[in-house]
Amino acid sequence: MRYSFFGTCKPNGVNYFKWLQHSPDNINEALATNLQSLFPQNFTEES
Repeated sequence: MRYSFFGTCKPNGVNYFKWLQHSPDNINEALATNLQSLFPQNFTEES
């Protein structure tokens, strides 16, 4: 599954290292209905 997320980062221009740091830190704050906000294609460095 991790490789799928990393593979999604590249075509979306996302720095996978920054995304990987951001997601675990913010998973507790994400609502169950809004987990898509943690997906690489929805990540912005300002998130």
